[in-house]
Amino acid sequence: KSSTQFEQDEIVWLWANKADGSDYIKAWKLTAQGGVSLSGSPQYWPSDGSSLDVYALHGNFKNPTISEGTTQWSSLSLTHTVETDQSSDVNKRLSDLLYSQTLSVAPNNTVQLTFDHVLSKICITLKKADGSGIEDANLNNATVEVSGINTEVTYDATNNSVTPSGTFTTITLGQESSGSTTYEAIVPSNMMVTPQVKITLNDFPETGKKRTFSCTLSSVTFAKGNKYTFTLTLHNNIVVSQPTINGWTDETTNMTIPQAPVESS
Repeated sequence: KSSTQFEQDEIVWLWANKADGSDYIKAWKLTAQGGVSLSGSPQYWPSDGSSLDVYALHGNFKNPTISEGTTQWSSLSLTHTVETDQSSDVNKRLSDLLYSQTLSVAPNNTVQLTFDHVLSKICITLKKADGSGIEDANLNNATVEVSGINTEVTYDATNNSVTPSGTFTTITLGQESSGSTTYEAIVPSNMMVTPQVKITLNDFPETGKKRTFSCTLSSVTFAKGNKYTFTLTLHNNIVVSQPTINGWTDETTNMTIPQAPVESS
């Protein structure tokens, strides 16, 4: 996760197959105890001494549900939901689909779960142009929305891949950290999109109004595990940098969009 560890009571699902590919543990539900500790009902190593291939997922699985002790890894297909309002840390974490694979674990050894991001992250960094009348307080108290984003992905365990699904909608980004002028959200990977961005700056004391900027970013295909950062400089138009992808892996784009701000009360 962004914080590199799970929060208290977050759920991780684990599966294990024998070396011959046969299912051994079918959907073991583990609960985070804070830090790196996970707990669940007791499970035991195979009595025949087989090594295990271990797989684990953390996601926002709403349909279909996973049944502990029944759902098989070999035929697993799940729907993971991306939250539309990611202004809260809770919803950002819910939106993050994580995958771990540890192969050929010998009996009676500790299984180390190292997770990778299956989806992508979009980041919008706001900057002010000289003479724009915009203050830092406006930039770190903004509402940033990106439209044209799928709400779901279908996860296929056979090749650890996702297919975007669900309706296209608008995602509200959350601040990267308190006081930051960078806003971020988890979005489906394997999705080609031309993001439409709307930025609302609040609290202009000289007018008592908000200022709203809208622009279209360059088309991008979101790749698994990558973070796409766009830097938007706000004045009477928006100057957009090339996106940076880092891994979360980083990419960057340069373009100028002549778009006048719209003021509203």
